[in-house]
Amino acid sequence: MKLTFIPPEEVNGKSVVKYQSIDVILGINRWRSAAYGYVMGINPNFASIERFANSRWAKYGFEKLYKVSSRLFILQFSSDEERDQMLMEGPWSFAQYR
Repeated sequence: MKLTFIPPEEVNGKSVVKYQSIDVILGINRWRSAAYGYVMGINPNFASIERFANSRWAKYGFEKLYKVSSRLFILQFSSDEERDQMLMEGPWSFAQYR
């Protein structure tokens, strides 16, 4: 995913970033089938979480893992329905995987 910097403009003494509506629509569509995952108690490395996600959620259309912080991750699924099915069959425990 390519990000581009949009410099702010000053409007009435405030910094404002102007963007196109299509950017918002593309962003909504990009993350529509995503879910957040939070790991409590331990501080796992990215590769461990990625292996867990691939082994547990491939059947639910899991596509990609993004790291937000040391314990917070975004899980990208191929469809809303598959993501919802994964969520309905949870909760999921990383501790049992290790």
